[in-house]
Amino acid sequence: QPSTPNAHEAHLMRQVSAPAAPPVKSNLTERELDVLRLIASGQSNKEIAVTLHLTEGTIKGYVSAILAKLGVADRTQAALYAVKHGLANSGD
Repeated sequence: QPSTPNAHEAHLMRQVSAPAAPPVKSNLTERELDVLRLIASGQSNKEIAVTLHLTEGTIKGYVSAILAKLGVADRTQAALYAVKHGLANSGD
């Protein structure tokens, strides 16, 4: 007798067959990508500012632009987006 997939299996099958999200790199500037990678690595605005030799205010501006361009509400969602789309560094 043929087996029918349970709800979990059906969900996984939909995820696997779902088309990949469009690349975001064309929407973000190189600097915004740098900031996004550092957000995904867990750095605060202050830490990112030190790393990139910019002011914390400048970083806040970049973060706001990133959130708007990605259509996400907060840094956590931006970090998750970066990981899901292969934009986060795998390790330094």
